[in-house]
Amino acid sequence: MLPAVAALNDQDPKSAETYRLIEQRCGIGPKSLPTAIKSLVTNLGLANSLSTIGISDPPIEQLAGLAMEQWTCSHNPVPMTHELCVELYNTVA
Repeated sequence: MLPAVAALNDQDPKSAETYRLIEQRCGIGPKSLPTAIKSLVTNLGLANSLSTIGISDPPIEQLAGLAMEQWTCSHNPVPMTHELCVELYNTVA
């Protein structure tokens, strides 16, 4: 989920500013932190999708509902909605 959430939060001006600083300090190109995170996940051999961990037909609506109950959704830089959670889960299905 981290690459998808990082891409979403790149839309928030304050987060985007922080991302640019991280990119500069890490020597990666501008607007590429979410891509760099995705590459890191792949290079570490971590799962990058729900299907990778054997979930071929994920209950996305239910997962989104559960995500909305977590404290992380209430503290995300981009205000979260159920619909936005569904979109995020669809990107990693």
